[in-house]
Amino acid sequence: MIYFYIFVIAIKPIISQLYNAQESLVLKNETLIRSGFLVATLKSVSKEYMVSLEVKPTLFDNTTYRHILQLTANGSISNYGDRNPLIYFTKVTGLLVVSSAINGNKNYILTIKTLSLNEWTSIKVVQQLVNGSYNFSVAINGSVVTSVINLQPIEFSNAKVYASGPWDTTQSGFIRNLIVLSGTYEFWSQWSQWSSCNESCYAFRSRNCSNSQLFNCIGNTIEIETCNSLNQGILQNFE
Repeated sequence: MIYFYIFVIAIKPIISQLYNAQESLVLKNETLIRSGFLVATLKSVSKEYMVSLEVKPTLFDNTTYRHILQLTANGSISNYGDRNPLIYFTKVTGLLVVSSAINGNKNYILTIKTLSLNEWTSIKVVQQLVNGSYNFSVAINGSVVTSVINLQPIEFSNAKVYASGPWDTTQSGFIRNLIVLSGTYEFWSQWSQWSSCNESCYAFRSRNCSNSQLFNCIGNTIEIETCNSLNQGILQNFE
């Protein structure tokens, strides 16, 4: 008999020092992918979220699409948000695809990568607010392989997490270490103090991205400014 554990945690999850979550889900154990398997229902999925899991396909079938995981507001593909996201294999052997509600398209498709049979692969889908825009990205084994700016992100309540959905053909295989997080991400440490001006009249400051984080930091680790710009900013603060 196989035992697995599901944790649905509201407001303050176990990783609250890294992440200000409204809702989260953790399914650590190796679990068979099966049709209509409702892992959990989350109270909400915000415009910023992360879906992370490992998948091991045990059989490829080039006759139809085979689904792995889906976050949905209600159904398969009727409404904007029904695939937010959907992770599946296409008819091309081993070709992984992620589709989601992006830029008004309820089934915006991103072709990711061909995966190997009977091997574990890490998949991470993240949508986060960066410089005023929502960046949707997919990483495989820790490396971002594709990203797109989503001008029409959606948030919805009573989000169902399926592995996989009851509407479509299921991928043969297993998942493990499934994590779904919904909320605002806090990736970086605080900026350091500005350095002294160097001979070229430039100063810099830095910040760190923690290696223990579940997300990929987006942005610069170092900022450089001319000393004149910094001095003008200081003077303006005193005016």
